[in-house]
Amino acid sequence: MEFDEPQWLFQIVAGARLKKFRPEILFVTDYSTFSASFIRQVKSEVPSIKLVLGWCGAPYRDGSVFNEYDLILCCIRNWSSTSARRAYLLPSQPFFFADLCWKE
Repeated sequence: MEFDEPQWLFQIVAGARLKKFRPEILFVTDYSTFSASFIRQVKSEVPSIKLVLGWCGAPYRDGSVFNEYDLILCCIRNWSSTSARRAYLLPSQPFFFADLCWKE
């Protein structure tokens, strides 16, 4: 199999792996690498995908990618810079864990 050098990551992920695996859910955790156009292309080439989830836990420059997600999981409470649906999720350990770590 031959790959175009600048596009090899996308060709492997979208072309080979996703088409073969045929997932129903695509969970994108790297919004800077996987652009809005990449997500659109994947959705058109892999018709089994019914839901695109995304994670945002850090600052970003271009929020247009989030418009391609069906649901964004984020740790920002008052985030309103996109029309996509959002769910506040604070990934962490149980509250008692922090207390155990800080005991002297």
